[in-house]
Amino acid sequence: MKTFRFIGMVLITMLMCVNFTSCKDSEDGPSSNSLIGIWEGVEADSWSIVPGSHDEDEEWWASSPDKDTNNGVDISNYRIEFNSDMFYRIYLYNENSKMWNPGGVGKWSVSGKKITLVSYDSGKDEYNEDNPDEYNILEHKDAKMTLEYYKNTPASENYRKMTFRQIATKDEMFNTDDINTGDSSFDINAKIKKEYPSKYIGKWKCSSSEAMEFIENGGGRWWFNYGGSWETEYVEDNRITWFVSNGALFIDEGESNIGDEEYYVYNIIKDTNSQIVLENTGYIYTEKGGYDDTEMDSKGELVTLTKID
Repeated sequence: MKTFRFIGMVLITMLMCVNFTSCKDSEDGPSSNSLIGIWEGVEADSWSIVPGSHDEDEEWWASSPDKDTNNGVDISNYRIEFNSDMFYRIYLYNENSKMWNPGGVGKWSVSGKKITLVSYDSGKDEYNEDNPDEYNILEHKDAKMTLEYYKNTPASENYRKMTFRQIATKDEMFNTDDINTGDSSFDINAKIKKEYPSKYIGKWKCSSSEAMEFIENGGGRWWFNYGGSWETEYVEDNRITWFVSNGALFIDEGESNIGDEEYYVYNIIKDTNSQIVLENTGYIYTEKGGYDDTEMDSKGELVTLTKID
């Protein structure tokens, strides 16, 4: 089953009141519940300084540091969703396709009047715990939020002040079926109870060229479309292992060794006799190690399986 990866592109935050009405923060700052939802950028003021290297061979570095200032920049092509499970995802607007595309992901938290983002590095399959980004909440009132960011590293010095507005509904935002815009979560503490529903038995197309066959008691194999005809190979490494538990479908795609299966975990959004709609939870499950969150950049992606003869 094909998984889609999206590289984190920007670090921005937005906050909203859950009921989309006027909300007041305490003196200690907003609660995490008051931040759940989607916000859209309005404008940003920023400046950055790249220190000179004092190396005459590197001309663009060699001059004394220049302060690059940009004020009143339109950032309405950035949106972010904060989920109740403390997971965030950034959305970027594509002018060519006229669609909102999912971007960077990670974990978020709030303490006092400060938001902390820990981005997920898909290349290393880990969170950047050692390099979080912190945003001061300058204003949080009604439908407006102003955040301030400052970071000084050996590579550069950066400052941003950003204003955001709350989004009342999600339906108007997304024109793609590739990601679930809801806030469904998966309980990793629930006890595993393997089930093999009879309606899942059979061949399911997951792309124009690939299909998975689920066999009774958790076995399975891949099928491939060659010139309009579905064929399979009866070889040892062409195998699938699967089961259902706690409203989720667990699938090992055959890349692991027998006895050391690594299951992708998908929330079951819909299942009928002819179609199964799955949402990637971002977790990998093994019998020995339990759950691992190494696929969090794929969380929320939807996969549709269609029954074939």
